[in-house]
Amino acid sequence: MSGGRARRLIAASLLFGAACGGADDPPAVDAAIAIDASDVAGHTLAGLVAYEDRRQQANGRLATTIELRAARAISLSLIADADGAVLATTTTGDDGRYTLEVPPGAPGAVHLLAAAMNASVERPIQVVRSNRQVHGFGGPAFARDATAADLLITEASGEAEAFNVFDMAVLSHDAVRGGLGITPQRLTAVWEKGSSDGTYYSGDRTIHLLGSTSDDDGYDDTVILHEIGHFFEHVVGRTDSPGGAHDGSPTDPNLAWSEGFATYWAMAVKQIPFYGDSNAGGGWGYNGEVTVTRAPQPAGDIGQDVAENMITEILWDLGDAPATDDDPLAGDQLRVEGVQPTYLRTAALRAGGEAGVDLVDFLDGFFVADGLPHCAEVRQIVVTRHTFPYDFGGPAGACP
Repeated sequence: MSGGRARRLIAASLLFGAACGGADDPPAVDAAIAIDASDVAGHTLAGLVAYEDRRQQANGRLATTIELRAARAISLSLIADADGAVLATTTTGDDGRYTLEVPPGAPGAVHLLAAAMNASVERPIQVVRSNRQVHGFGGPAFARDATAADLLITEASGEAEAFNVFDMAVLSHDAVRGGLGITPQRLTAVWEKGSSDGTYYSGDRTIHLLGSTSDDDGYDDTVILHEIGHFFEHVVGRTDSPGGAHDGSPTDPNLAWSEGFATYWAMAVKQIPFYGDSNAGGGWGYNGEVTVTRAPQPAGDIGQDVAENMITEILWDLGDAPATDDDPLAGDQLRVEGVQPTYLRTAALRAGGEAGVDLVDFLDGFFVADGLPHCAEVRQIVVTRHTFPYDFGGPAGACP
């Protein structure tokens, strides 16, 4: 078969509607592919890589329809079927497109292998199974002399959610690097279909996500980003959270701060005031813009137990832009996020209230960074709306 005919067959068979094999299944060779005896010349192979996604809805449930998302920044290799040799490797662009320089060599069947990893300085991320093997997805076979091939990572393969976890990590790392000007640190995410390990940050630059039938977090973007928020405060900011159970009721101020900040991070990175969690029974959603959670003791101590949702709502109100605002401060999310690395990570926290990082310390740092021109607006959000008795007596000076 001529190279031109083979390329036409491949281009016709690799549309997104074509079936794709899983990473652990050897790709089947199309019987229509015939290979010339002559060596294949070096050439460029190009195409698009996407994964099947299910969008989170406002009620926390996942959409019933599948959408295609560009598989950006992933590692992509061209593999020889005969011996498993890696012929070329590249990284997909932000639009999911790629080009591979195929070296000259013997003809034969090849396939694409996508891996949920990136070893660059800008996006050092990997998504692994419980055995710490990186998630991968292998596509169908095609002739080595093909010049175009697309790859769709399917939900049916059990791998699409791993690439969604990876994509959320890319989103977060880009916010750290592009927004805050900080070089991201290595992040490992552990997710596997059927796993009931739990959803948590383990403190070693590793997040863990449920994959069980009853509660699978692989498509829950905000849950993924919440756990990455704990990673962020650990490696970029500061946390003194004691850990443990939390259900939204008033709790230890250090724990409330950490959990509330992590949820805020998910909202800020996605740029929507929404947090949701799907499960086998449907799911639940929370809107931090319209919900108002108040401190239990408006005239009490600044070290009192508070709810994590109150933390999230205050942070969102301090950072949201005027276009979607329902509070008096025309905010900037970067100004809120930046308190972590510029103040909380390095500052000697003042005595008073709860020892360790909490909302009081954040507000101190917010005024250190922003000055005192917005005292009235912050007072409206923190004291009037959420009834938290912040004393406005931090190191930036007393508000008028």
